[in-house]
Amino acid sequence: MDNNLASFSLDPKLLQPIIETHIKGAIASILGEPGQVMEKVISQIMTQKVDEHGRISNYSSDNKYNYIDIVFRNTISRVAKEEIENWAKENAGTIRESIRKQLATKKCQDSFAKSVVDGLVKCASSNYSVRADLKFESSGRE
Repeated sequence: MDNNLASFSLDPKLLQPIIETHIKGAIASILGEPGQVMEKVISQIMTQKVDEHGRISNYSSDNKYNYIDIVFRNTISRVAKEEIENWAKENAGTIRESIRKQLATKKCQDSFAKSVVDGLVKCASSNYSVRADLKFESSGRE
């Protein structure tokens, strides 16, 4: 009896697309729909516990905030700061005038004088040598 085995050869170019299709199908079935995968990943990122700077700390007790909360807090703080600075620039004249009026009040001048005198007394009672030169000039407007 002849023990000849039948042999045949397949072209690798023919097998490659079939293998790739099966691999892609297996990966897709493991991961699920792309939209669902992205939704899960995004949800994990947004709810990741982080420290107050938005970083994952080595100390778990520091990681008490959701990442999304820190991002919103920082964004709102930045925008609020920009708006306050813009308002202050637009109203600089009014602010300046209000400060001048406040500085011209007796209460403010008394407070300033008290601070200067208290500072001088504290410095004079110190072990260090102190030199203070005070010069008062009239601004011409009164």
